[in-house]
Amino acid sequence: MAGAALLRDIHGAELLSYGERDAAADRLAASLAAGGVREGDVVAALLPPGPSFAVAMAACWRACAVFAPISPQLAAGAAIATGAVTWISVVPPLLALLAAAAARVPVHGRLRFIRTASAPLPVALARRAEAVFGCPVGEAYGMTETSHQAAANPPDLGGRQLGTVGRGTGTEWRMAGEEVAGGRLLEVRGPCLFRGYLGAPALTAAAMTDDGWHHKLDVGTIGADGFIRLLGRRSELINRGGYKVAPGEVEETVAEHPGVAACLATAVPHPVLGEEIGLLVVPAPGVQLDIGELRRHCAERLADYKRPGVVRVVDSLPRLATGKASRALASRLLTS
Repeated sequence: MAGAALLRDIHGAELLSYGERDAAADRLAASLAAGGVREGDVVAALLPPGPSFAVAMAACWRACAVFAPISPQLAAGAAIATGAVTWISVVPPLLALLAAAAARVPVHGRLRFIRTASAPLPVALARRAEAVFGCPVGEAYGMTETSHQAAANPPDLGGRQLGTVGRGTGTEWRMAGEEVAGGRLLEVRGPCLFRGYLGAPALTAAAMTDDGWHHKLDVGTIGADGFIRLLGRRSELINRGGYKVAPGEVEETVAEHPGVAACLATAVPHPVLGEEIGLLVVPAPGVQLDIGELRRHCAERLADYKRPGVVRVVDSLPRLATGKASRALASRLLTS
């Protein structure tokens, strides 16, 4: 892997050569251009320092756009309101904060598209943000093994499909194995696929098929139109008395409740069932959440074995250093 270990993220998890960075930037620039980014646009992004940041910055420049990194501590909402930003890429929790702020202050910007990644985008949040900002919201998906973006929704109301991560962008996707929790294991391949795990040939061999497909850890579905719907990590599926439950399905239903700002479902130990569905819920600002009413909301929309058995209201979701919500930490909190 000579010459490859030139860019590393702050957690030491991702390595890219400059050549790989350039190739990934070219693919992302082509995706931006196809989505309508043009000269003079300002693309704002919330990304940690590392290869993904470098890829996004180079891609925006190649698409003749201005790259504007943002953080929750900066006045990103003010930049949107004054018309400085035309595209924005954020994680769903920050989108919720921006939408709440924009709902209190009229937005008169030129924002044309909002892209989310790094965490599932609740459909209710996407619709709320679209109503506030007056532009489409679309979810995208990527991972270290695919060098940044691997799938994305098109930037228009007619083309994007909420609840999915869109179609492959320069990648091929397929389902493999037996059905579990309403989906199957997803596999991906393409020119952006990694060459292997550094210093771990056995791990690399286990993750790849002979014809170049990468075994993902996600369970999902792929529609006839190519749109990919993620149901959750195989290791995160909840085995409730023999029934496999995708936590993402539970979260999507809970997030539809108007009094819920954020939620996270995970497995917690149960003496009879083996595992029970645990749920952490963050109330919407100013809302005194009624747990009984929330349970009734779930009972009307979910099969009985998919309904949360343990529910706790919290001020915020437990997160890793990367900012991603952690089911493992949530499980510890629910059982403490």
